[in-house]
Amino acid sequence: RILIYSRDRSMLDSMHECLKSRNNLLVTAMSTPEAQSLIRNELFGVLVLVGKNDMKPVLDLVRSAHQAPCPPACIIIGINTDRDAIIRALNAGCSYFLDYPRELEKLREIVDGLARKRSGVIPENGHTEGERSVLPIDEELSRRENEILFHLLSGRNNREISNELGISEKTVKNHLWKIYRKFKVESRTQLFNHLLRSCPCMSSFAVKV
Repeated sequence: RILIYSRDRSMLDSMHECLKSRNNLLVTAMSTPEAQSLIRNELFGVLVLVGKNDMKPVLDLVRSAHQAPCPPACIIIGINTDRDAIIRALNAGCSYFLDYPRELEKLREIVDGLARKRSGVIPENGHTEGERSVLPIDEELSRRENEILFHLLSGRNNREISNELGISEKTVKNHLWKIYRKFKVESRTQLFNHLLRSCPCMSSFAVKV
């Protein structure tokens, strides 16, 4: 079962056509209250959420989905979104963030992969076998740590991050130490390996180690 949410009818129809198959049961919603009600009262394996400019309704849906007994995977498709929107989406817990229309061709493959992953029996804790969270709930990254992580995943070194954010290299290193501690790793290489193993959305980043 897949819930597709968009406030734009043409986009909703486009997503429906892209994901239509005999294996997918598609449910659509054009309003946030309707989508919230569906998430609370029905079981979905995947949410496909389209956000344009104002991402708050989409992020609210992601947070609601993570309160479900068996949280679905959440894919956000962003239209006219900026870097901060992507960071907020990842921090809210989305599985993938796709840039429309540049990455839209990946959608069907991603949904099929998530469906295969969730096709087994889901235990009472709400996680399929081998699935794990990226961070403990009480170890969320701060806004600054998210910004530094974003630049790390973009391949920037400490000096480049320092120049980009207007902070000293020592401050960058302090934030990196906190990030490593939260992820329980000791180096940049270990951090990348952990993210690539644990968070499917990271597979879309081209990173340099």
